[in-house]
Amino acid sequence: MRTRFAVTLATVCTALFACAGYSQRATAEPVARFSSAIKIPRDAPWVGGLSGLVLSENGLEFHMISDRGTLASGKIVRNNGALERLEIAEAQPIVNQFGVPLPTAFADAEGLAVHPDGRIFISFETEDRVSVYAGFDGQERLTAFTREWRVFPKNKGLEALALAPDGALWAIPEHVWKSGTEGRIYRLTPGGRWQLHAIIPTDNGLRPVGADFGPDGYLYLLERGFFALGFYNRVRRLKLEGEKISWIETVLQTISGRHGNLEGISVWQNEMGDIVITMVSDDNFQSVQRNQMVEYVLDTGVAPISD
Repeated sequence: MRTRFAVTLATVCTALFACAGYSQRATAEPVARFSSAIKIPRDAPWVGGLSGLVLSENGLEFHMISDRGTLASGKIVRNNGALERLEIAEAQPIVNQFGVPLPTAFADAEGLAVHPDGRIFISFETEDRVSVYAGFDGQERLTAFTREWRVFPKNKGLEALALAPDGALWAIPEHVWKSGTEGRIYRLTPGGRWQLHAIIPTDNGLRPVGADFGPDGYLYLLERGFFALGFYNRVRRLKLEGEKISWIETVLQTISGRHGNLEGISVWQNEMGDIVITMVSDDNFQSVQRNQMVEYVLDTGVAPISD
């Protein structure tokens, strides 16, 4: 999201839910520990507004998007597993069905998912839609559309995109319903239609901004809020049984100002067998905001989906 949103007076601390239909498993302290962070140099005009991220299974290669319509790929250089720097191999404008760079109103790319066969999926807000590209150099093709997406307020549209283990594509808007207590997951059905799939309970002024399925099969949801002139984030992992969320666990909660405006998330497994949560921040192309990549490691390692 490029524009700043209203300051909320919600507390930064995570509250425990007590709603029917799911349980919130939480600990006194987050189970994710900070690993490393790097500044992403603004050494090209397109660098900034980073809102979508996908890492390879070994955490050494990446795809990411800017919310001004650039798709980039490259390598991550590490030092004993910690982030050291990015090496960008390719960066080019996202194009429409005619191979022409998207005009500004259509270029607000927010969510990113990469299929094993090379297809690239991107969700856009402002002109809300989910598009698919045959590859890095592919042209835009719409997946499908639902009328429900027409109700999203400005700059609160389709922020998160994730590929489920069964190959289904999920899209999550930043907009939340029922006074900020209900987020929604949309799923692209085998028949090629977007349908409401599940309801996500939300609180504390937090809104969904990124999502990814981890190697444990869980959905990891990145949420963002704003308080006291700083951004704060939460990462929860969700287990879904059919169209119901059976439980939610908070694995990371940051204080206001700990990092920048984290919006993109990718979850992978390192050589030690630990789950790593990698995130990028959207600096809104403002010099006073941070342009960074941040990593946390789950102390608990990989938990099987059957737990």
